[in-house]
Amino acid sequence: HSCCQQAKGERNYHIFYQLVRGLPAADRQKLRLTDPDSFHYLNQGKAEEAEDLFDIYLPLVRHEVQPAIGLALRKEVLFRRGAIKSPKQRAPGSSLTATDKTELGGMIARLERRLADMGRLAKAAE
Repeated sequence: HSCCQQAKGERNYHIFYQLVRGLPAADRQKLRLTDPDSFHYLNQGKAEEAEDLFDIYLPLVRHEVQPAIGLALRKEVLFRRGAIKSPKQRAPGSSLTATDKTELGGMIARLERRLADMGRLAKAAE
């Protein structure tokens, strides 16, 4: 799947942006690449706002990559959002404890408060 169109105000090509942004200056110079913000397709959006949103979601992303319970966390979030009918996994999949679910609920509530503070919360799911 390739990206062929960009919505107004949207900055696509995120992978390219991150790769160029992460290159040391000497490597960018060898490859004749300038700062990523100088590329037309990379500077059409609001990079700082996008990074703020990433920072808000980072705790949830970090929890989802935990060994053993990461998939259970992801499925619970999708279930709470109404995207799937059940958070259960097939055996030998893991499950969340009541404490895990309470902590996840608190994390989502904090995330939603921060999104609301930014004016980015469309609809609270919980």
